[in-house]
Amino acid sequence: MDSKKQADTRQTAWQDEKLKAALMQMAEEIQMPDLRQRRMLKDIHEQIQERSRIMRKITGKKIVLAVAAMAVLAGGTAIGAGKITGLSSHHSMDQVDFYSAEEVMKNTDLGSAAKAVNAFTDGTKFKKAYRIDVDAKDSGGTIVGSFPQINIEYDCNLNLDVSKPLGGIEENSYPVILEEEYNEIPIQIKQMEYLFLPPDAQPSQEDQKRQEEGTLEISYGTDKEERHMFLSASWEEEGLTYLLFTLEGGHDGEELMQKAKEIINVEP
Repeated sequence: MDSKKQADTRQTAWQDEKLKAALMQMAEEIQMPDLRQRRMLKDIHEQIQERSRIMRKITGKKIVLAVAAMAVLAGGTAIGAGKITGLSSHHSMDQVDFYSAEEVMKNTDLGSAAKAVNAFTDGTKFKKAYRIDVDAKDSGGTIVGSFPQINIEYDCNLNLDVSKPLGGIEENSYPVILEEEYNEIPIQIKQMEYLFLPPDAQPSQEDQKRQEEGTLEISYGTDKEERHMFLSASWEEEGLTYLLFTLEGGHDGEELMQKAKEIINVEP
C-alpha cells in the first residue's frame, strides 16, 4: 500500500471513530434539550459529509432506522434507582453475529429462542443480524437496567428487532392502523410519519403543530428535507417482544401483518 492510500485509510478510520462517537451520544441522549440535540446532530452531519456520497446515503439510513426503532420503546417507566427516560445501544456494523435464521434461533441470550425466517413467502430474504445490549437510562444518564436484543436486516429495507425488555417498558402510542389476533397472539400495525431536516432548518408551523399533536416525529441531520413513513408490526410471544419495521415505501400494513404471521408460525 502506498503512502497516499495509507493516509486515506487512516483518515477514513478517524472519521469513522468520530461518527461512531457522535452516534453513540445521540442514542444515549434521545430526550436531550433541543439546542444540545441540534449541536450534536450538526456534528454528525459534518462527519457524514466528509465521506463519499454513497456512504452518506447508507449511513443516513442506518441513523434514521436506529432512531425510529429506539423511539418506539422510549416510554418512561419507574424502575430501580430512577425513571427510564431513554434507551441506548451501540454495535459495530462490521461485526455481524448471525448469517441465517437458524443461527439466530440457536442463540440463548434472550432466554428463549427468537423466531426468524430465512425468506418470507414474497421472496424477502434474510441478510444479516446483530446481537446487542440495550441500556435503559434515567434523566441523569444513569443506567438503571439493560436487556438483550437481536437486530435482523432483511431485503427491501425491512428490519426485525427481537428483545427481552425490562418489565414495564411501554411502547410509544403511535397510531394503530390495523390489529388482529393470530394464534391467540395480538398483533398491532402502527404508523408514524417522520420528518428529517438539515441541522439548522426550522420546521413549519404546521409541522410543529403536528409534532405537538403526536402525528409527526421530527429529527435533524439530513442533507435536505425528507419525509418517511415508519411502519411497524409488533407483538409478544414467549416473553419476547417482536418489532418488524421499515421506513421506506413499498410496504403496507397488510403486508407486515402477513409477515408477522409467518414469523409466528416458525417452529424454533
